[in-house]
Amino acid sequence: MLSIACTDCCIYVQVVEAGLGFLPFTELTVTTPTGSQYCGVDFAKSLCGVSIIRSGESMENALRACCKGIKIGKILVHRYSWPANTRHC
Repeated sequence: MLSIACTDCCIYVQVVEAGLGFLPFTELTVTTPTGSQYCGVDFAKSLCGVSIIRSGESMENALRACCKGIKIGKILVHRYSWPANTRHC
């Protein structure tokens, strides 16, 4: 059972990383503690995640693993099932 959970987690991380690749970014050069220069990227805008309750919560841990300290909000999508002959405002 542990291997299935690890496999699912790896798939989620890959999906989140692929999605992050579509976001705008700027190039960034960082000086490491050893004095070396490292060329990387930084997101152009602040990031936040929105989790759909009972649907997208399984991806939260993968998003947190990819983006340390990201703020995550939650939203509940609720659908009413009205009978066809009932009038409602």
